[in-house]
Amino acid sequence: MLRVANARHNTISQATARLWLLRLENTAEGSQLRRYYELKLERSEHPMFSLSWSIFHKIDPTSPLYGLTAHDLAALEGSLVLNLSGVDDSSAQELHARRVYSHRDIRWNHRYRDITSVSRDGRLLIDYDLFHDVVPEEG
Repeated sequence: MLRVANARHNTISQATARLWLLRLENTAEGSQLRRYYELKLERSEHPMFSLSWSIFHKIDPTSPLYGLTAHDLAALEGSLVLNLSGVDDSSAQELHARRVYSHRDIRWNHRYRDITSVSRDGRLLIDYDLFHDVVPEEG
């Protein structure tokens, strides 16, 4: 799970996200190289990205992360690369952003804290002070 926010004061249309795992691997010849694997996202597009977006990759038997531990990922020098793109509604400018997460950045068995609430008049509120807060997964 990753959480991103739109810091602009307008909407980004046609927002797309792609997430990649980069890791070291040994070849049959004994060489070491860095390989990358795209991680399937639960939802890779957002039609109107204006506030925040939670991006999910399910770790199941088809995932390149399946069965790995924090120790395994560190030994592989694993990292995640998130690429975002979209169109700024105000300027029609194409936008691109990339963030690299080292294996040290990954919080195992945690999830993001809820940052949304509803005001007295029924408006959605987002508390960005809690944006990076995580809580341990139950169970």
